[in-house]
Amino acid sequence: MATSMKYSISNWRDTCVSAETSIRQTLEVLNQSALKVVLVIDSNDALLGIVTDGDVRRTILKNIPME
Repeated sequence: MATSMKYSISNWRDTCVSAETSIRQTLEVLNQSALKVVLVIDSNDALLGIVTDGDVRRTILKNIPME
C-alpha cells in the first residue's frame, strides 16, 4: 500500500540560498528542508539552480572538493 506525504511549501524561502552561500550552510539548509532540495537564487530572486542531497552524495563519492 502506497502512502503519500504532503509537504507545506508555504515557507519555500526557507530553502533558498545565494550563490555565495558556503557549502556548509547550504548543507544545513538542505538538512532542515522537508523538500530535500535547496533553491539557489540571485539578488532578484531568480532561480540559478538547485542542490539536492543526491548531488552532495555524488560529489562526496567522486572525491570532488567542496570548498
